[in-house]
Amino acid sequence: MKNSFYRFLLYAFVLILFFVMLISFVFRNYKLSRDVSSNVSVVVSKVDSVISVPFTALAKSHDVISDFLSTYSENRDLKKSLSTLENQSAVISNLQEENDSLRASLNLSDKLSRNNVITAEVSMRPSVTWLKELTINVGKSKSVSKSMLATSNGGVIGFITKIYDHSTTISLLSNSSNDSYIACSVKGEDGSQIFGIISSYNNKKKLLEMTQLNSSSDVKVGSEVVTSGLDEVSVKDVPIGKVESVIDYEGNRTILVKPYADFDKISYVTLVGEGK
Repeated sequence: MKNSFYRFLLYAFVLILFFVMLISFVFRNYKLSRDVSSNVSVVVSKVDSVISVPFTALAKSHDVISDFLSTYSENRDLKKSLSTLENQSAVISNLQEENDSLRASLNLSDKLSRNNVITAEVSMRPSVTWLKELTINVGKSKSVSKSMLATSNGGVIGFITKIYDHSTTISLLSNSSNDSYIACSVKGEDGSQIFGIISSYNNKKKLLEMTQLNSSSDVKVGSEVVTSGLDEVSVKDVPIGKVESVIDYEGNRTILVKPYADFDKISYVTLVGEGK
């Protein structure tokens, strides 16, 4: 037992002595110490680089996710702002159209001060009959009569077909199924008055067709076409539009008229009739 203990002490002493001598040798030999230190540094550096890879990747992923979330938030805010601007732009556009329509109606009222003039708002215009008819919010209670012509944006758009107490139905000139016509006239280049009727509407070209002309006199492009009053019902000299071109086919002349009114954009309607 004692021999085993002494033997253990001897081995421990020898081992400690060995390490002391080895360390002493290494520190005394500068080159060897430097090489050992360098190798240890290399090993530690490689181990550190390997260990740091996932942490570096995690940090980069965090930055990417952070940038993505920030971009998403900015994009969402921009979409909201754009939507708001589009809505405001639509409102402004509608108000501008209404303002232009009312200003044109006011100018027309000044020109036709001797006549009975009633301005009303469009209350109903179904998409299925968009180019055929519309309804306004005035009727018999406002002295509306079938002899009145309907105008908008400074030009004739149609005539009255039905009158109720508080509403009126107007048949538009853009209605291809119209069997009623508006008597009209235009001045020729020689100063003569040329009479005819607005008989149809070219939806593709967005032009009215003036036919059944009573004269072969030349007509200048840009001349104003107005109502003639020869139907003995509607008032005369109400503007319709301007001459766009003249078509002469086998002796039958047709004057294409660009209407003052845009049939796709009618917000207010002014009824014009003889004074009472």
